[in-house]
Amino acid sequence: MTSPRLPRRLGLPLVLLLVVAFLSVSEAAAVSSVCISRYGQTVVQRGSARCESDSTSVAIVRGDNSYATASNHGRATVSGSSSEAHAHDFGGAIVNGDRSSADAAGQDNIATVNGTGSEAVATNGNNNVASVVGNFSNAFAGNGDNNVATVSGDESDALAGNGNNNKATINGDMSQAAAQAPAGCDAVVAVDNGAESCP
Repeated sequence: MTSPRLPRRLGLPLVLLLVVAFLSVSEAAAVSSVCISRYGQTVVQRGSARCESDSTSVAIVRGDNSYATASNHGRATVSGSSSEAHAHDFGGAIVNGDRSSADAAGQDNIATVNGTGSEAVATNGNNNVASVVGNFSNAFAGNGDNNVATVSGDESDALAGNGNNNKATINGDMSQAAAQAPAGCDAVVAVDNGAESCP
């Protein structure tokens, strides 16, 4: 029986996600709540962690009361408590933190969170990236292709979409950036309490 085919072009975040996806059962043994679902089969389920995958996908959870789902070549991982990751249609979703969520759906769409109480969404298009490093922040990239929303900071919000090739970047706390041009534009905030939008 041949292995499920993977997308031919993989970005670095998805490659790293694939490495995590093949976490061995022995490595998971030290975690009190863990769930590993590979290609439609749940191979480990312990404690309050929950996960689901179809025959092409991988979902992994390490943490209490957390949940991951993956379908149609999706890769979803959670490391933290009360968090969720959902990856569908060749997307990749990663959460490292508590009470956070990551959702990715679409070819090479990637959503990542490193922090508490944060959310990243990459959807409705292809090659979109939403990334949060911080607490209580949000990033959305989608409604088009090749959009990137990045937050490095707390209580900040970045939106890139409603077109192609938009980039919203925040390096600061309590800031907002929105890039929403049909043909793409850049909105960059590099201070606390800042705001920038385009076009």
